[in-house]
Amino acid sequence: MKPDWRFLTAAALYMGAIFWLSAQPGDRVGIPAPWDKLVHATAYAVLGALLQLGLGRPAVAWVIATLYGLSDEVHQYFVPGRMFDLGDWLADAVGAALGAYWALRWRKVSNTVKASDTTTTVPTARSK
Repeated sequence: MKPDWRFLTAAALYMGAIFWLSAQPGDRVGIPAPWDKLVHATAYAVLGALLQLGLGRPAVAWVIATLYGLSDEVHQYFVPGRMFDLGDWLADAVGAALGAYWALRWRKVSNTVKASDTTTTVPTARSK
C-alpha cells in the first residue's frame, strides 16, 4: 500500500501540536491524575490512527507513535514544572495501539462496504 500523504501530513501537524502543548510550563497544565492518563491515551490514539491510515501498517504506526511519546516525555523533563512520567508514556503507548487498531478495523470495514456497494440488477419474471 502506498503512503497516504493526507493522513501523514495530518499526523505531522498533530505531532507539532503535541510538542507545542508539551512545551507549556507545568503551571499552565491543570489536568489532575488519573485524568491525565486518559488525555495521554486519547491524544496518542488519534496519533496512532492517523499514522495507521497514512502508512497502512499498524505495527509501524504504533512504534512511531510510541517513540514519539517517549521523546515527548524526555522533552517535558526540560520544561519548567513538567517531568518525565513513565505512566504517561505507557498511556501514550496503549493509546497509540488502540488508535492504530481502530483505524485498521475502520479501514477494513470501509473497504468491505465499498466492495459490496455494487449495483446489481434483479432479474424480473417475463410474461409468457
